[in-house]
Amino acid sequence: ALMRVSDEPLSALSGPSPMRAWLGVIVLGGVVCLLMPTTTQAQVDPWSQMQALKDRLVGERVSADFVQTFLPAGFSSGDEEAGVMHLSIPDCLRWDYQQPYQKSYLICGQEAYTWNAEEPQGRRFLLESDSEPGLDFLRLRIEALESRYSVVPETLNDNVLKLVFKPLDPDHSLVQATVILDMQTHLLSRLLYEDLEGNQTRFDVSNYRPISGSDPFDLPPNTEWLEQ
Repeated sequence: ALMRVSDEPLSALSGPSPMRAWLGVIVLGGVVCLLMPTTTQAQVDPWSQMQALKDRLVGERVSADFVQTFLPAGFSSGDEEAGVMHLSIPDCLRWDYQQPYQKSYLICGQEAYTWNAEEPQGRRFLLESDSEPGLDFLRLRIEALESRYSVVPETLNDNVLKLVFKPLDPDHSLVQATVILDMQTHLLSRLLYEDLEGNQTRFDVSNYRPISGSDPFDLPPNTEWLEQ
Protein backbone atom coordinates (compact mmCIF):
# COMPACT_ATOMS: atom_id res chain seq x y z
CA ALA A 1 0.00 0.00 0.00
CA LEU A 2 1.02 3.61 -0.14
CA MET A 3 3.20 4.82 2.68
CA ARG A 4 4.73 7.99 3.99
CA VAL A 5 8.49 8.02 4.02
CA SER A 6 8.60 8.85 7.72
CA ASP A 7 6.31 5.94 8.68
CA GLU A 8 7.90 2.86 7.11
CA PRO A 9 11.22 2.21 5.35
CA LEU A 10 11.17 1.44 1.65
CA SER A 11 12.56 -2.02 0.93
CA ALA A 12 14.46 -2.74 -2.26
CA LEU A 13 11.33 -2.37 -4.34
CA SER A 14 9.64 -5.43 -2.79
CA GLY A 15 5.92 -5.38 -2.12
CA PRO A 16 3.46 -2.66 -3.16
CA SER A 17 5.31 0.66 -2.76
CA PRO A 18 4.97 3.95 -4.67
CA MET A 19 8.49 3.70 -6.08
CA ARG A 20 8.11 0.16 -7.31
CA ALA A 21 4.69 0.87 -8.72
CA TRP A 22 6.03 3.81 -10.70
CA LEU A 23 8.76 1.70 -12.21
CA GLY A 24 5.95 -0.13 -13.90
CA VAL A 25 4.48 3.12 -15.12
CA ILE A 26 7.74 4.32 -16.56
CA VAL A 27 8.54 1.14 -18.40
CA LEU A 28 5.17 -0.25 -19.38
CA GLY A 29 3.92 3.24 -20.12
CA GLY A 30 6.90 3.86 -22.33
CA VAL A 31 6.06 0.79 -24.37
CA VAL A 32 2.65 2.07 -25.29
CA CYS A 33 3.90 5.59 -25.89
CA LEU A 34 5.50 4.25 -29.05
CA LEU A 35 2.63 2.10 -30.34
CA MET A 36 1.00 3.39 -33.49
CA PRO A 37 -2.79 3.34 -34.07
CA THR A 38 -4.15 -0.07 -34.98
CA THR A 39 -7.50 -1.76 -35.36
CA THR A 40 -6.45 -5.39 -34.91
CA GLN A 41 -4.51 -7.13 -32.19
CA ALA A 42 -2.38 -8.95 -34.75
CA GLN A 43 -0.81 -5.69 -35.90
CA VAL A 44 0.64 -4.93 -32.44
CA ASP A 45 4.06 -6.39 -31.55
CA PRO A 46 4.65 -5.20 -27.95
CA TRP A 47 8.21 -6.48 -27.65
CA SER A 48 9.41 -4.69 -30.77
CA GLN A 49 7.85 -1.56 -29.30
CA MET A 50 9.79 -2.17 -26.09
CA GLN A 51 13.01 -2.23 -28.10
CA ALA A 52 11.97 0.97 -29.85
CA LEU A 53 11.32 2.50 -26.42
CA LYS A 54 14.80 1.63 -25.22
CA ASP A 55 16.31 3.13 -28.37
CA ARG A 56 14.12 6.23 -28.53
CA LEU A 57 13.86 7.39 -24.89
CA VAL A 58 17.56 7.85 -24.28
CA GLY A 59 18.03 11.53 -23.46
CA GLU A 60 14.30 12.35 -23.18
CA ARG A 61 13.30 14.59 -20.23
CA VAL A 62 9.55 14.93 -19.65
CA SER A 63 7.08 15.65 -16.84
CA ALA A 64 3.45 14.53 -16.42
CA ASP A 65 0.68 14.77 -13.83
CA PHE A 66 -0.57 11.62 -12.11
CA VAL A 67 -3.37 10.49 -9.80
CA GLN A 68 -2.73 7.26 -7.88
CA THR A 69 -5.59 5.25 -6.36
CA PHE A 70 -5.00 2.28 -4.06
CA LEU A 71 -7.93 -0.13 -3.71
CA PRO A 72 -7.48 -2.78 -0.98
CA ALA A 73 -8.81 -6.26 -1.67
CA GLY A 74 -12.50 -6.51 -0.84
CA PHE A 75 -13.13 -2.73 -0.82
CA SER A 76 -15.13 -0.69 -3.35
CA SER A 77 -13.22 2.57 -2.75
CA GLY A 78 -9.67 3.44 -1.80
CA ASP A 79 -7.10 6.11 -1.03
CA GLU A 80 -6.11 8.68 -3.64
CA GLU A 81 -2.87 10.64 -4.03
CA ALA A 82 -1.71 13.03 -6.76
CA GLY A 83 1.48 14.67 -7.96
CA VAL A 84 3.98 15.12 -10.80
CA MET A 85 6.43 12.62 -12.27
CA HIS A 86 9.69 13.43 -14.09
CA LEU A 87 11.47 11.07 -16.48
CA SER A 88 15.01 11.03 -17.84
CA ILE A 89 15.32 7.49 -19.21
CA PRO A 90 17.43 5.50 -18.54
CA ASP A 91 19.29 7.59 -15.95
CA CYS A 92 16.78 9.07 -13.53
CA LEU A 93 13.12 8.85 -12.45
CA ARG A 94 11.37 11.06 -9.91
CA TRP A 95 7.87 11.21 -8.40
CA ASP A 96 6.72 14.23 -6.37
CA TYR A 97 3.53 13.47 -4.45
CA GLN A 98 1.68 16.70 -3.65
CA GLN A 99 -1.72 15.59 -2.29
CA PRO A 100 -2.59 14.76 0.44
CA TYR A 101 1.03 14.74 1.69
CA GLN A 102 4.19 16.07 0.08
CA LYS A 103 6.80 13.35 -0.41
CA SER A 104 9.30 12.46 -3.13
CA TYR A 105 10.98 9.40 -4.60
CA LEU A 106 14.07 9.59 -6.82
CA ILE A 107 16.05 6.88 -8.62
CA CYS A 108 19.32 7.67 -10.39
CA GLY A 109 21.42 4.74 -11.53
CA GLN A 110 21.75 2.22 -8.70
CA GLU A 111 20.70 4.68 -5.99
CA ALA A 112 17.20 5.44 -4.70
CA TYR A 113 16.16 8.27 -2.38
CA THR A 114 12.98 9.03 -0.46
CA TRP A 115 12.13 12.12 1.57
CA ASN A 116 9.24 14.18 2.94
CA ALA A 117 8.97 17.89 2.22
CA GLU A 118 10.63 20.17 4.80
CA GLU A 119 12.10 17.30 6.83
CA PRO A 120 15.85 17.39 7.58
CA GLN A 121 16.46 13.70 6.86
CA GLY A 122 15.80 11.37 3.95
CA ARG A 123 16.64 7.77 3.10
CA ARG A 124 19.06 6.33 0.60
CA PHE A 125 18.96 2.79 -0.85
CA LEU A 126 21.15 0.76 -3.18
CA LEU A 127 19.22 -1.19 -5.82
CA GLU A 128 19.96 -4.52 -7.48
CA SER A 129 18.47 -3.39 -10.77
CA ASP A 130 19.08 -6.53 -12.80
CA SER A 131 16.82 -8.64 -10.59
CA GLU A 132 14.15 -6.26 -9.27
CA PRO A 133 10.73 -6.44 -10.99
CA GLY A 134 10.10 -3.14 -12.73
CA LEU A 135 13.74 -2.11 -12.87
CA ASP A 136 14.49 -5.23 -14.90
CA PHE A 137 12.49 -3.66 -17.76
CA LEU A 138 14.98 -0.81 -17.86
CA ARG A 139 18.18 -2.79 -17.50
CA LEU A 140 17.72 -6.20 -19.15
CA ARG A 141 17.75 -7.08 -22.84
CA ILE A 142 14.44 -7.73 -24.58
CA GLU A 143 15.26 -11.43 -24.88
CA ALA A 144 15.59 -11.69 -21.09
CA LEU A 145 12.35 -9.81 -20.52
CA GLU A 146 10.44 -12.11 -22.85
CA SER A 147 11.50 -15.00 -20.63
CA ARG A 148 9.98 -13.23 -17.61
CA TYR A 149 6.71 -11.75 -18.89
CA SER A 150 3.93 -12.46 -21.35
CA VAL A 151 2.00 -9.60 -22.94
CA VAL A 152 -1.38 -9.58 -24.69
CA PRO A 153 -2.67 -6.54 -26.67
CA GLU A 154 -6.39 -5.81 -26.99
CA THR A 155 -8.05 -3.04 -28.98
CA LEU A 156 -10.90 -1.62 -26.87
CA ASN A 157 -12.15 0.82 -29.51
CA ASP A 158 -10.79 2.98 -32.33
CA ASN A 159 -8.75 5.14 -29.95
CA VAL A 160 -7.98 2.96 -26.93
CA LEU A 161 -5.54 0.04 -26.70
CA LYS A 162 -5.02 -2.26 -23.69
CA LEU A 163 -1.84 -4.23 -22.98
CA VAL A 164 -1.87 -6.91 -20.28
CA PHE A 165 1.52 -7.98 -18.88
CA LYS A 166 1.69 -11.16 -16.79
CA PRO A 167 4.79 -12.55 -15.07
CA LEU A 168 5.71 -16.08 -16.06
CA ASP A 169 7.04 -16.79 -12.56
CA PRO A 170 4.11 -17.88 -10.33
CA ASP A 171 5.96 -16.49 -7.29
CA HIS A 172 6.17 -12.99 -8.77
CA SER A 173 4.74 -10.28 -6.49
CA LEU A 174 2.30 -9.08 -9.17
CA VAL A 175 -0.57 -10.97 -10.78
CA GLN A 176 -0.71 -8.67 -13.79
CA ALA A 177 -0.27 -5.08 -14.97
CA THR A 178 -2.73 -3.53 -17.42
CA VAL A 179 -1.78 -0.51 -19.52
CA ILE A 180 -4.35 1.69 -21.28
CA LEU A 181 -3.16 3.73 -24.26
CA ASP A 182 -4.83 6.73 -25.86
CA MET A 183 -3.97 6.04 -29.50
CA GLN A 184 -4.74 9.61 -30.56
CA THR A 185 -1.85 10.92 -28.48
CA HIS A 186 0.17 7.64 -28.38
CA LEU A 187 0.67 8.15 -24.63
CA LEU A 188 -0.08 6.15 -21.51
CA SER A 189 -3.35 7.26 -19.92
CA ARG A 190 -3.77 4.58 -17.23
CA LEU A 191 -1.89 1.76 -15.51
CA LEU A 192 -3.68 -0.78 -13.30
CA TYR A 193 -1.87 -3.53 -11.45
CA GLU A 194 -2.95 -6.26 -9.05
CA ASP A 195 -0.76 -7.94 -6.42
CA LEU A 196 -0.98 -11.44 -4.99
CA GLU A 197 -3.21 -10.28 -2.12
CA GLY A 198 -5.80 -8.90 -4.54
CA ASN A 199 -4.96 -5.23 -3.90
CA GLN A 200 -5.22 -2.97 -6.94
CA THR A 201 -3.29 0.21 -7.70
CA ARG A 202 -4.37 2.51 -10.52
CA PHE A 203 -2.43 5.41 -12.03
CA ASP A 204 -4.08 7.99 -14.29
CA VAL A 205 -1.49 10.04 -16.19
CA SER A 206 -2.04 13.27 -18.13
CA ASN A 207 -0.53 16.58 -19.27
CA TYR A 208 2.79 15.37 -20.65
CA ARG A 209 5.25 18.22 -21.26
CA PRO A 210 9.01 18.92 -21.43
CA ILE A 211 10.73 19.40 -18.09
CA SER A 212 11.08 23.09 -17.24
CA GLY A 213 12.55 25.08 -14.38
CA SER A 214 15.12 23.70 -11.95
CA ASP A 215 16.54 20.23 -12.51
CA PRO A 216 14.16 17.79 -10.75
CA PHE A 217 16.91 15.16 -10.51
CA ASP A 218 18.98 17.25 -8.09
CA LEU A 219 18.68 16.16 -4.47
CA PRO A 220 17.25 18.69 -1.98
CA PRO A 221 20.01 20.71 -0.26
CA ASN A 222 20.83 20.51 3.44
CA THR A 223 19.39 17.02 3.81
CA GLU A 224 20.97 14.23 5.86
CA TRP A 225 20.71 10.89 4.06
CA LEU A 226 20.24 7.79 6.19
CA GLU A 227 21.59 4.58 4.64
CA GLN A 228 19.05 1.75 4.43
